[in-house]
Amino acid sequence: MHATISKLGKAIDKNFSADISAMNVDGAFSGQPCLELNRVICEHLFRQGKMEVGETLMKEAELELDQSYLGQFTELNLVLEALRSRNVEPALE
Repeated sequence: MHATISKLGKAIDKNFSADISAMNVDGAFSGQPCLELNRVICEHLFRQGKMEVGETLMKEAELELDQSYLGQFTELNLVLEALRSRNVEPALE
């Protein structure tokens, strides 16, 4: 079994290039694309309940998100936390 796996690894090494230098594009994450990337990351953090981390990234990336928009994530996380505690009341409101 070990020999078969070893041969598979060697075949993969022979047939696939590990050169990732083509992915290095200067300026790929600067300007507007960088702002959008940071915004998407913040929204992901908010959805995961990591409000403090998301807010820190917002400040460091100099992003501005509407407070009512952020409030929706807070409400979502409160409902999810209640559901984890088997309390469906907040979800029904």
